[in-house]
Amino acid sequence: MDCQSALKKQEDTLRDYCNKHNYNVVEVVCDVCSGSKVGPELMKLLSAHDHNATTRDIDLVLATENSRFSRNPIALGLVFGSLSLERIRLKTIDDE
Repeated sequence: MDCQSALKKQEDTLRDYCNKHNYNVVEVVCDVCSGSKVGPELMKLLSAHDHNATTRDIDLVLATENSRFSRNPIALGLVFGSLSLERIRLKTIDDE
């Protein structure tokens, strides 16, 4: 499966999950980069000056699995911490 097809499949899976659980999709963030770092679009979401959870109504960031955020455990910890500071939950559909 090529990269674009894989990304489309992940987005479709997440949208189906959101529909099933009555989650409102506010924004789709898609990064194509090495799994060893956090991608630029996710970094924008995490940055305090670009992101205000109350005005953008984001209280949950959803992914298919943790490795979609980063395969680097330190970077993944930073993602979890940054989201937590903004009172945003991180959820992966493989949690269930």
